[in-house]
Amino acid sequence: MDEDVDDDEIKETDALFAVAVTNEDYSHLEVQVYDDEGGLFVHHDIALPEMPICMAWLDCPPFRKNGGQDELGNYMA
Repeated sequence: MDEDVDDDEIKETDALFAVAVTNEDYSHLEVQVYDDEGGLFVHHDIALPEMPICMAWLDCPPFRKNGGQDELGNYMA
């Protein structure tokens, strides 16, 4: 059971890939993990309401409406 929990945790040594997948009438964003053992698997699969034209990775915190910034993180637009 603990092995399943370890599989879900993203480690510092893992590489992440964001992939937009579009079929005829369905689009989704996959977050794939490439681990240090050479395994590649989908960690998140997020349905998109519209077909994406492009994707952009943002490595800066987004601005909030009140002028402050949220915590650092990885964001996809």
